Amino acid sequence: MTSVRKENAQKLAEGYSSTKRAGEIAFIAAGAVLGLYNLVRIGRFYVHSTEVDPSSKYYGFAVVLGAILLADFISGVAHWVCDTWGTPNSPLLGTLIRSFREHHVDQMAITRHDFIETNGDNFMSIVPALALLALLPIYPTGLLGVVMHSFVLTLSIFIALTNQFHKWSHERKRHPIVQWLMSNNIILSYRAHKLHHQNEFDIGYCITTGWLNPPLDAINFWRVLEKAVTMTTGAIPRANDADLLGVPKTE
Repeated sequence: MTSVRKENAQKLAEGYSSTKRAGEIAFIAAGAVLGLYNLVRIGRFYVHSTEVDPSSKYYGFAVVLGAILLADFISGVAHWVCDTWGTPNSPLLGTLIRSFREHHVDQMAITRHDFIETNGDNFMSIVPALALLALLPIYPTGLLGVVMHSFVLTLSIFIALTNQFHKWSHERKRHPIVQWLMSNNIILSYRAHKLHHQNEFDIGYCITTGWLNPPLDAINFWRVLEKAVTMTTGAIPRANDADLLGVPKTE
C-alpha cells in the first residue's frame, strides 16, 4: 500500500505543468494589483468622503465576520467537491482535483509547494470579482456602497489565502505570528485540521478558519449532500481515493 501511494503521489505531482504555472503567476499578479487597488479606493473613500452614511461605519465588524464565515464555507464546499467526486482526469475541475488528491496520498507535499503553486488556483477564482468591484462606483450609502465593497474585498482576500492557511497547518515550523493566529483560532490551526486526515477525508472540509467544521460535521451536512448526489447520479463518494491509497472500495 505504501508503494502504491508513493507511485500515485509522484504521478499526481508530475501533473503540475509549466502552462498551469504560467497561468497561476498571471492570476496572482492580477489578483494582487486589483486587491490593492480596491483596498486603496475603499480606504480613500472612508477617509476623504463627507457623504458616507455615519451608520455604515458600524457595519465593519459584521461585514468582516460575515465575509470570513462565507469564505470558510466556500472553502469547505470546494474542498468537499474536489475530495469526493471525480478524478484528476475529469474535465474542467481535473487540475484542481489533482492538487487535492496529491494531498491525500502525500499530505506534506503542500509544504514543499512555493507560494505560486500553493495559491494560484485560489487567486484565479477571485480575479473576476475584484475586476468587477474595481469597475463599480462606491456609492455613499446603502449595501451597494462601501459596505458591499468591503464585504467582497474581505471575502476575496480570505479565499485567496485559504490554501496558504492550509499549508501553514501542515508545516512543522511556523512563524511566531502565524502560530499566534492559529492559537487564537483566527486562521486554520493544526489541531483543527488534523481531524480531516485522521479519518477517511470525510470531515473537517472548511480550511480557511475552520470555524464552521464543528457545526457542519455535527449535523452531518456533507453526508446529506453525498447521499443526495449518490441517489441522483449513482456516483460513489471518494471512490478515486480507494485507487490512490491502494485500499479496497467501500460501498
